[in-house]
Amino acid sequence: LKSKKFPFIIPGLIIRRLYFYGEFSKQFGYSEPLLKTTSYAIIPGIINAICAFYIFDYFFLDIDLGVVIDSYKSLSDPAFKYQESEGEPIKLIFTKKVFPFLAFTYLSAIIIGLLSGRLVRMTSIDTKWKLFRFKNQWFYLFNGYHVKLEKYKFLKTKNKRFLFTQADVLIDTNEGSKLYSGFIVDYELRDSDIRELSKIVLKNPSRYSSNSTGKRISKSVPGNLLVVDCTNLLNINLTFV
Repeated sequence: LKSKKFPFIIPGLIIRRLYFYGEFSKQFGYSEPLLKTTSYAIIPGIINAICAFYIFDYFFLDIDLGVVIDSYKSLSDPAFKYQESEGEPIKLIFTKKVFPFLAFTYLSAIIIGLLSGRLVRMTSIDTKWKLFRFKNQWFYLFNGYHVKLEKYKFLKTKNKRFLFTQADVLIDTNEGSKLYSGFIVDYELRDSDIRELSKIVLKNPSRYSSNSTGKRISKSVPGNLLVVDCTNLLNINLTFV
C-alpha cells in the first residue's frame, strides 16, 4: 500500500478497532488476513476524512485539501529533496496547515469509533438489520437479545423481561461425556474462530453423574464459579429466566 493512502487507512483502522468494543472486540483482525482488514478500513477512512474536512473547514480554519494531498505526494516521491524544495518549507506547511487537519481527522476517527458501535447497540439496529449485526452470535443468545431477531421473534413473551440464562453444557472428555449446569455470567470466544466458544463461566454450578442404578443425579460443584472448557463441546441447552 502506498504511503499516500495512509491518511485514509489508519483512521479507518482506528474506527473499526473502536467500533468492535467489549464482547465484540475479537471481531477485529483476529482471524482476518491483513489485506482484508485494511481494505475494510478504506471506506470508513474516506468517509471520516470527508466529514472531518467539512467540519474543520467550516468551524475552525480554512483548509486547502490540495495542500494536504500535495504534501503527502511530495513525501512519497523518491525524487523529492527537502533541502532543495522551493517555496514554503515543508516543515512550516505541516505545522500550520497539514498537522492541525490531520490531528482533527484522527480525533474524529476516535470519536466516531467509540460512539458508532455503542449507538448500534443502544438503538438495537443490529437486531433489525443484518448488515449491522455483530458476528458474536453468543452475545445475542446468552443475553436474551435473540428474541429481537426476526427468526426468533416467535419465542418472545409479552410483559416479561429477561433476567438471566441457565445453561446445561455437555462436554466430551476421555472419561466420557460430562454434563454441567449453572447460570451463565461470562464466556470467552476462540481466537481462531470467533463463532466458536472457548470457555463458559457458570454461577451456582452443578454436574450430573450416574448412580449405581444408572440414573443421572445432580451434584453441586464446590465453589461459586465454574469455568467450563468448551474445546470439546458437544451440546448446550439454554433456559431463559
